[in-house]
Amino acid sequence: MATKTNFTIKRAKKLNLKGFKEVLLNIHTEPIETQPIMLDQFIKDWKGKSEQIDDMLIIGVRFK
Repeated sequence: MATKTNFTIKRAKKLNLKGFKEVLLNIHTEPIETQPIMLDQFIKDWKGKSEQIDDMLIIGVRFK
């Protein structure tokens, strides 16, 4: 049986800062109301059928 540490190491795709920044740059021009939906879909696609083992917190701020 794999432990959570082994599970993390075996994961094929690791979400790194560079990749996440790219996603944010791709959606930043979208309406603020649709950005959470797009982020949620990205995370679901990235995660696939794998179990989520770490917490994620994403905060959006609008400047005027």
